[in-house]
Amino acid sequence: MKKCLHTLLALGIAGFYCARSSGPVFCAPDTARRIQQIEKTILLEGKALKGLQGRYENILKRQWRLRSFLEQKKRRDRKRVIESTLARIKRWEAKEKSMRELLEK
Repeated sequence: MKKCLHTLLALGIAGFYCARSSGPVFCAPDTARRIQQIEKTILLEGKALKGLQGRYENILKRQWRLRSFLEQKKRRDRKRVIESTLARIKRWEAKEKSMRELLEK
């Protein structure tokens, strides 16, 4: 096999290892280079996709945090409205009580 490989290389036929095949693949040098460039591009695009996926997940996390923050804010605002309304009612009751006391005197 080695002798055969050297003969092929001497003839200008490049051999390269292809991960998808069971062993070395033989073809013209420019084709081999092109295939290696394509494989490199595929790897780079895969890494880019992973990066985009990570960014997308971060955006979803931020969106979830913002949504939960807004829900908490709504709850707090409702609580404040209820508390202020109760305080207003208590003030009215106190005024009413003081007016009754004044009228009774």
